[in-house]
Amino acid sequence: AVGYEAVLDAREKGLSLKTNVGQNSVVLNGKPNADTAAVHAAGGAAGVAEHSTIGTITVGSGASLTGSDWTEHDDKGTTEISDDTDTPRYGVELTADNQNITTDLSYSAGKAGKQGFEGLFSWLGGNAANTITVAKDAALTAKRGGVNWGKIDVAANMNNILTNLAGAAAWGTGGASMGASVAVTDETITNTISLGGTLNAHSLDVNALTDGSINTVSIA
Repeated sequence: AVGYEAVLDAREKGLSLKTNVGQNSVVLNGKPNADTAAVHAAGGAAGVAEHSTIGTITVGSGASLTGSDWTEHDDKGTTEISDDTDTPRYGVELTADNQNITTDLSYSAGKAGKQGFEGLFSWLGGNAANTITVAKDAALTAKRGGVNWGKIDVAANMNNILTNLAGAAAWGTGGASMGASVAVTDETITNTISLGGTLNAHSLDVNALTDGSINTVSIA
């Protein structure tokens, strides 16, 4: 966060604020085959997986951010934007990256002497958030060649891949058996850019990209 009336000036270089949040998780829930000699038997399992990935960039009230497009000269004297990814290419860059990959595997199995029932409940949920906010009286200035001829680049990139697999099985040696499974996926995804204040530049690029997939499979 850039605080109240803070002043950041990169002078002849680009000014870059970045947040990069990532999480890769594999969660296993459940119980293995439970073998019982009881004539009638019932069993079950419940699995819960929660996650949270939050990335935030805030430019506070009255703050001022100034930077210059990164340039270099070739042998003909022309000026081009550098391709060096370790150096901010543009005067002012605000970038929030958020990636979450979570796989939840839940299982439950049981065997009874005659009749059996096996149940399973699987919950996968969480919160993934990207937020870039520039206060209404803040100022962003991108220069190039000493004048306000640079570029302001604001990007919020969200990629969420969730997989929730649940399975339950029951069997008996001499009668009817039943398995039941329920899988629930509840994910809150927020990816927002809010720009206020004064923007001084030749060009402005604002992009909020939300991508990914949510897969929920229940087998019994």
